[in-house]
Amino acid sequence: MDANQLIDRFITSCSHDLRSPLTSIKGLVQVAELHPHTAEIHECLERINSTTDKMEKLLKSLEEFLITNHHITKKVNVDCEEMTNSVLKSFEDILDQKSITLKKNIKVAEECQIDPYSFPLILTHLLNNAVMFQDSRKKKKQIKLNVHARDRFTLLQVSDNGIGIPQHVQPHIFKPFYKGSEKSNGLGMGLFQLSHLIEKSDSQLFLISKENEGSTFSIAIPA
Repeated sequence: MDANQLIDRFITSCSHDLRSPLTSIKGLVQVAELHPHTAEIHECLERINSTTDKMEKLLKSLEEFLITNHHITKKVNVDCEEMTNSVLKSFEDILDQKSITLKKNIKVAEECQIDPYSFPLILTHLLNNAVMFQDSRKKKKQIKLNVHARDRFTLLQVSDNGIGIPQHVQPHIFKPFYKGSEKSNGLGMGLFQLSHLIEKSDSQLFLISKENEGSTFSIAIPA
């Protein structure tokens, strides 16, 4: 699939996925208008809020895809630990809501040579994936984050004890629009965008995953 075909399919998919929630919102508004003084209006408002959240995520995904597609990697000296903690802060609420424990181990110099656009986005994709594919049957849900600076590269590693990825699915998870699980609630572009970022930054990705036990994504980002 070439770049133009990919963009065409992505826009078509976005158009379809946006039309559905818009139709839902219109229907909910009509119901609310018919029952302005009942408990039904509160339920309608909650559903509208949930639907608009999904639309916002979809639009953010579209924006990210377009920016990433044109982004030129440029490595500069940045505070890697501060950047990592900034990303982690944005996950505090969802981790708390889902009762997920996050353990971090950050060993970096005061400054690292990384691309300030790609690094936080790569980490965000990895954490999103670890949160999305947690195993609801497990009492202790965990995510482990390791960020280690080496001489020639920075190692970024995210592990979880979630549902894991079946062996036969693993070769396909980085393909665009692929959804390997019913837990996938997006366009199936998250891991594709991750692989695209990794490729553009000349990084290397390693995956170890076992069904029902969890996954570990390791990325070596060259200095």
